[in-house]
Amino acid sequence: MLCIFSTWVMATLILSSLLWILTIDVVVVSGCMEVERNALLTFKSGLVDPQNFLSSWEGEYCCKWRGVVCSNTTGHVVKLNLRNSCNIFIEECAYLSGEINPSLLLLTNLEHLDVSMNNFSGTSIPTFLGSLTNLRYLNLSNSYSSGTIPPQIGNLSKLHYLDLNSEFMYPSIIRIDDILWLTRLSFLKYLDLSNVNMNTSTGWLHAVNMLPSVKVLQLADCSLPGISTSLSHFNLTTLNVLDLGGNSINSTLPTWLRNLTSITYLGLRSNEFHGIISDEFLYLSTLNNLFLGYNGFKGMNPKALRYLCNLRSLDLSSFSIGGEIMEWVEMLPRCVRNNLQTLYLSDNNFRGNLSGWLEQMNSLTDIDLGSNLLSGSIPIGVWKL
Repeated sequence: MLCIFSTWVMATLILSSLLWILTIDVVVVSGCMEVERNALLTFKSGLVDPQNFLSSWEGEYCCKWRGVVCSNTTGHVVKLNLRNSCNIFIEECAYLSGEINPSLLLLTNLEHLDVSMNNFSGTSIPTFLGSLTNLRYLNLSNSYSSGTIPPQIGNLSKLHYLDLNSEFMYPSIIRIDDILWLTRLSFLKYLDLSNVNMNTSTGWLHAVNMLPSVKVLQLADCSLPGISTSLSHFNLTTLNVLDLGGNSINSTLPTWLRNLTSITYLGLRSNEFHGIISDEFLYLSTLNNLFLGYNGFKGMNPKALRYLCNLRSLDLSSFSIGGEIMEWVEMLPRCVRNNLQTLYLSDNNFRGNLSGWLEQMNSLTDIDLGSNLLSGSIPIGVWKL
């Protein structure tokens, strides 16, 4: 009797599992959840779409609509990618515009949202986006030109990628008033706030320092209100890219820069950094790209670069170095000369002839020697800006 009962229980479990699998298959085959399909159609109704970018958004099979990706197992919409791929530098672009409808909140499993390179000028970044708590990827870059980034974004605690860059929006007056919401995004690996006005965010560095997983940090042209030159505890040990260019930061070089032991790109161009560039700072052997031009530095001994054998790009514009360029370049460590592809030395009062040493830098493809007292010609194959 017990054997018969056990067999019946097992058969029931197997049948239940099969029914569940068949139900999932029906969900996937049918296209997507009806509530989510209706939510997408409501979202579409709030958009202006002059190029019919969303012409495929009709019928039952919403998982096949352009930009919509559903889970293969549950049928829920997990990704919405409406990035405008038009190249604004070479063609006239037609953007999605209008507004982002709160119907997106019905996409409760949404993990990836990208509406970048569109034009939602005249509207602000919606606060309700902070309720899409399953988001891991959010890209609103170059789609908004005004308003305050809502602190509700800090509720997206699962985010790995956040891009709010407004580089191509003219004029851009997006701002952050209080950046404390950033400290709640502890899983962030990529953060781009370039061209977002942060001039009142005095605690920006301490907020960023609470993101232990961040690998890419883009804060160029943010009107940063200053920088702490030291930190009691440094968390950014995984940082690969740091760009603080164009912020008019008036400071000596922060001592915590020496702790960027994984850094490959360091952009400090067009600030007001000054003082001495120490050997200890330049002991960052992982660096591929170092941009220090147009600051307040006065001179630099090229031997200080002796540990940076992985350098591919070097910008020392407006360092007031002066003297014979041949002598200065010959003092560059051999490994640096052999590997450099980009070299910017404009506005340095160099004098002398170009012939000879340029041909020895076999990897060089891009050079800027503007506003120096030089003679001779640039070799074929090297582009002068």
